[in-house]
Amino acid sequence: MIFDKYVIAAFCVYLFVFVCESKYSPRYNVMELTNQLGMTAEPHNVTTEDGYILKIFRIKAINGKEQENREPVLLQHGMAGSCEQFLQAKNNSLSLILFNNGFDVWLGNTRGNFYSRKHVSLDPDKDKEFWFYTLDQLGQYDQPAVIDHILKITGKKQLSYIGHSQGGGSLLAMASGRPEYNQKIKIFVGLAPGAYMKHNRHPFLVLLKYVVDLAKDLLQFLNLYELEAVSNSELFSKIIQGVCGEKVNYRINCRPIIDFVSNSLTSLFDYSLAPQIFTTTPAGMGLFPVLHYAKMHISGTFEKYDWGPEMNLQKYNSTVAPKYDWSKITCPTVLIYGLSDALVNHKDVKYMAKKLPNLVEMYKVADDRFNHLDFLWSKNITTLLHDKVLKILNNYRN
Repeated sequence: MIFDKYVIAAFCVYLFVFVCESKYSPRYNVMELTNQLGMTAEPHNVTTEDGYILKIFRIKAINGKEQENREPVLLQHGMAGSCEQFLQAKNNSLSLILFNNGFDVWLGNTRGNFYSRKHVSLDPDKDKEFWFYTLDQLGQYDQPAVIDHILKITGKKQLSYIGHSQGGGSLLAMASGRPEYNQKIKIFVGLAPGAYMKHNRHPFLVLLKYVVDLAKDLLQFLNLYELEAVSNSELFSKIIQGVCGEKVNYRINCRPIIDFVSNSLTSLFDYSLAPQIFTTTPAGMGLFPVLHYAKMHISGTFEKYDWGPEMNLQKYNSTVAPKYDWSKITCPTVLIYGLSDALVNHKDVKYMAKKLPNLVEMYKVADDRFNHLDFLWSKNITTLLHDKVLKILNNYRN
């Protein structure tokens, strides 16, 4: 898709404000969103082996009725997102649908977003080391800690895992790097999982791959390590509400931003959700995962972060970054993709399908216009996606 100079300029302002604006107290909306859907959410703090404190949520009740002995399912968001993305589609929200169908729904939050911006010893506002993590640490530390916590609380031996984009990539990284966790996954449903990126055609990542090392050096020189959450910026919150708020023509104003992120005509996008989405998205993240995906786009492999020969030698005992071993990912896996997804290309999903030793199914969403953002906010997401996900999970019930 071709973007004119005004769209590019708007995106540059959008990105600049996220990274550079001063910090304010974050606004948390999970409880409000669950209450609107007739549910309540119970917060849990999970501390990883390397000291990050992740806040996850468990959906506990709907309309005041408790149901026991449900099978746990963990929903994990993608890059720059939060668990709120699984609550924003109102009555079509995946969390609501799964809960109404008898599942014990847990909502994860990746380190660095506004729910998980804490550490036992590091201050994210003062210690740059807080932000020195990539997809590798999400797989090595975050997902194992969250999975172990859920299984301990529920008394179950396995859970189902649904991961969108980076949320799927981190599960694959965990399953390869810590293969003992494969036995704890009853079924993994990857919604456009971000792992193998060779055919990614998003212009931002395509451009970044040519300047990735320069970008890393520049960010470090400027002491910029965080893509800040919109809700942490009072100025940006006012700007975005002026552009995409309920009191303006957000269907027109927000479209350039949405089109840029998806790099696709967003004909399936539910624009009625835009005011809610843009009060919380982006939800904050470190910038190294972006560089990690750019480097994997360059190498055309699913591999650990390439820190350069000297640092690689210290971290990996090798001058080159090691590749993730697909053969160790033995948990039952379903891959779901959209034909118009520019971020996780259908060719890359098909490559992953060939490499995975326990692939249950590879499924293409029926509408060929379906893109990366439609996995969260398509206006007919239930019939296109959620009915299929529910069917998959039901097949793996005890």
